[in-house]
Amino acid sequence: MTGETQSTASGPPGPRRTGSGLRTFLDAALCLYIAVILFRTFVLEGYIISTGSMAPSLLGFHKRIVCPSCGYHFAFGIPVDIPGAAADTTGSESLHEIVPHRGAVRCPNCGQDAIDADNVPPNYGDQLLVQKNAYEFRMPRRWEVVVLNGPVRPVPPFVKRIVGLPNEAVQIIDGDIYADGHLCRKELREQLAVRIPVFDNAYLPNDPPDGRGDWVIESANSPWRSEEHGFVAAAAATQAAGGSPGEISWLAFHHWVRHGGTYKTEVAVDALPQNVHVSHGAYPQLRYDPTARQFLLIGALDKTERDRLLVTNTDPKVRAAISKLYDRSHDGPVTDDYGYNRADTGLVPMRVRDIMLECDVALDADSGRVLFEIGDGRQTYRLTVDRSHHSAQLTVDGSSEPLRSAALPAIAAHKPFWLELSLFDRQVLAAIDGTVLFPAWDCDLGHVEPPRKPLRIGACGTAVHISGLKVFRDIYYTRGHGRNAVDRPLRLADDEYFVLGDNSPISNDGRSWVDGAVRESQLIGKPLVVHLPSRPGEFTLFGHTRYIRIPDFSRMRYIR
Repeated sequence: MTGETQSTASGPPGPRRTGSGLRTFLDAALCLYIAVILFRTFVLEGYIISTGSMAPSLLGFHKRIVCPSCGYHFAFGIPVDIPGAAADTTGSESLHEIVPHRGAVRCPNCGQDAIDADNVPPNYGDQLLVQKNAYEFRMPRRWEVVVLNGPVRPVPPFVKRIVGLPNEAVQIIDGDIYADGHLCRKELREQLAVRIPVFDNAYLPNDPPDGRGDWVIESANSPWRSEEHGFVAAAAATQAAGGSPGEISWLAFHHWVRHGGTYKTEVAVDALPQNVHVSHGAYPQLRYDPTARQFLLIGALDKTERDRLLVTNTDPKVRAAISKLYDRSHDGPVTDDYGYNRADTGLVPMRVRDIMLECDVALDADSGRVLFEIGDGRQTYRLTVDRSHHSAQLTVDGSSEPLRSAALPAIAAHKPFWLELSLFDRQVLAAIDGTVLFPAWDCDLGHVEPPRKPLRIGACGTAVHISGLKVFRDIYYTRGHGRNAVDRPLRLADDEYFVLGDNSPISNDGRSWVDGAVRESQLIGKPLVVHLPSRPGEFTLFGHTRYIRIPDFSRMRYIR
């Protein structure tokens, strides 16, 4: 290098080497190629998700559906031949042939089913950017998402969530994860990562009475009234309530079920109804028990059947009981329904007690109280946000002694705030503007039937405006094929993990693998971001409609 420089300075320039520019470019390209290969091998690599085992948090190949009743947007999974999909770079041929029939698609928000998805274009799965050396610096944590090699090679890598750690005896009990006999609980950030939408009040059905919102004003003289996509309680009305718990008018969450269901509804009737089928064997949908003098119904009463019963029964008591039965039967429990899955697969819905409320709260004064109740079927817990005393208290029904108490965050004492209240994993957790108010309160364990009315909101002494109302549920881990960690604990070795999919009813994971444990050597890395989400773009050329993949930047996100 030095000699060449000196030669250039001391004499005339030599002849130009015409190949030097091309040689430099080729050398740079080769170095870049090698750097990319090394980077992908040891640091980061992209993976595309093909199946829906992690839905709705991470999506496989799917169609993006807009509910014709409530306008809610959701993903519906479609099966895909991976090699064919990879060969079709536009996604306009092999994917477009996969069309679900009308009975397969159901809105997870309002329950509208038989949605027509024939003309909805397909979409590719989420693409993940995976940090491959993440676990060289730390151990994997419970509840985090991981990409791993499958138990039998060669198969494409899996993406799952870690629920069991080395040396633990892990088991699924009543939808929850237990390790060494102790319930595994999630912190707020982990709850936000796994929560699944149940109802968003911004998307109200437009076809009453078959469909309606899940939030109900319970009495005719209630201070609550609906306003746009929220609710308002006037100051004068809440002041008149006097603040006494017995006088509070509540806004309540009733999960509206359009039809179907496996839950039971009972309504007493002190008269003999006509034309009601009576069975002494397994429950039909509807029967009358003459001994207990009550209707017994499985699922929601069909409107046609209700009208038939009203026409054929003239006794006012019977007619009143039929109307009550219809109304009550459509208030069903929250279940582990997934809009991503086919609605006609015959999966038995599991009742979920683990729910979360999210809403924006605006008070018109620096005094007064707003109350939030959440119940699991065994007990009901009340969070009282009191601006008069700048405090928040958690109590349980039947007791006035606070279980937890905390001072309100400074901004919440005078301005609107965002509330999160959850009862995941048998613990009550409350946060304002993302800040947890106090340590979570652990509830009693044991099997309980989830309540039909798990959430209520009340107000005293101030005008309240509630908006952004959303209800979520936790993952309910099902039996799957019942091979591992279901009937008895699965003991993990010091280098083994237990992984499950978020879409538990259809996930192929540690429950069904011959060897349910995943060795540390099988872990590929930790997904960091959904970095190349896409949506179908439509264009027409010479009378033929084609679909191409275009970026969907709104869905780019970090993976919690």
